[in-house]
Amino acid sequence: MGIFDSLSYSTSTSSTHLRGKIKSDSFQNIDDALASFDLILRSNRSPPVMELNKILSALVRMKHYATVISLSKQMEMFGISHDICSFNILINCFRHLDCVDFGYSLMGKLFKLGFKPNIIRLTTLIHGLCREDKFVEAVDLFDDIVEKGLQPDVCTYSIMVNGLSKEGLLHEALMVFRKMEGNGCLPDSCSYNVIIQGYLRHKDVSMAKQFIDEMVGKGFSADATTLELVVNDDLLVKKLLSCSKSSQSES
Repeated sequence: MGIFDSLSYSTSTSSTHLRGKIKSDSFQNIDDALASFDLILRSNRSPPVMELNKILSALVRMKHYATVISLSKQMEMFGISHDICSFNILINCFRHLDCVDFGYSLMGKLFKLGFKPNIIRLTTLIHGLCREDKFVEAVDLFDDIVEKGLQPDVCTYSIMVNGLSKEGLLHEALMVFRKMEGNGCLPDSCSYNVIIQGYLRHKDVSMAKQFIDEMVGKGFSADATTLELVVNDDLLVKKLLSCSKSSQSES
């Protein structure tokens, strides 16, 4: 076998090896993933976005978030349109990089294109917006979710209630809490604890007691943070501890 035949054989073997990794989604390092991405881009006139998404997902698992964003730009330069999967991957990367503004803008683009994003991705984005005190954007996104016919889950509602409560927007937090019930999404222990903590932190003991009674009546327990906030109120502490013991004995 001549030197050029050997080179051709080696390249062919390498390509076959990389294609096998793409199909099995089993990249062990970034070099293999990047080589496979480049191979797909340059060997197909219309590269399949699903194959490229597999590589992007593998890079996310390796925590190369900035690299994923860079590769997505390459896809656009090659005229490859993102699908719902690649959009979700990008939103996840922006969240990990604390670039929630970019994630928020991308979500708006998704809605305009008629896509319905994953509720988990939407929830993590809302969480990021609340964490950065971008409550106007968080509320807008939450309203968009409902308007587009997506059903927020109890985690989405609880994050909104928590964010609004911490900001002192207790009336708005209460409205979201009651909307959750009205939409058939039943509050859980976390939901009750976050709204109770909001009222306690802002010295509205009357509303806090109302929700404590409601929470206890439904058999939910106070978490450690709620107990710390009521430590100076013996009656509330006794009520919450008795409920906690009752829950433990039932389990």
